[in-house]
Amino acid sequence: MVPKSIQMQYLDDFVEVNDQESFQMARRLAREEGMFVGGSSGSAVAGALRWLAHRPIPEQSTVVVIL
Repeated sequence: MVPKSIQMQYLDDFVEVNDQESFQMARRLAREEGMFVGGSSGSAVAGALRWLAHRPIPEQSTVVVIL
């Protein structure tokens, strides 16, 4: 669901992630990384991983996800 307040003209790209994916990623982050985060952080990481899976980036790149 994309909120009506989003100003799409300022976005280069976006990825939609559903609730199940969001909370699964939040649990994965807790289990694997010791990060106790909520669904919105799970959405951010799941979306970043999905975005990266479909776009080649240079091997030495640094990817930042703000939680």
